[in-house]
Amino acid sequence: MSVVIDSNLLVRTATNAADGAVISRQLHDWRHAGETLHAPWLLRYEVANALARYVATGELSRDDADAAWGQIERLEMAPSELLGAG
Repeated sequence: MSVVIDSNLLVRTATNAADGAVISRQLHDWRHAGETLHAPWLLRYEVANALARYVATGELSRDDADAAWGQIERLEMAPSELLGAG
């Protein structure tokens, strides 16, 4: 089975939102169950936009946004898993 995720799940996990631990656990469970995670091709742009918005409104510091970006990048979504990628 394949699972399609969106940027909201990743941002909530990486910014330590209240439900971030639950989302992180589900992503982990899907990976270890052999599920293929897919995401829209624009995922990285959507995540960057959300993090920039949090910094602009003061909800996240620049350092926290950088740390969240790094955490999301470590998921290592392969290009073939990005829907719509060439």
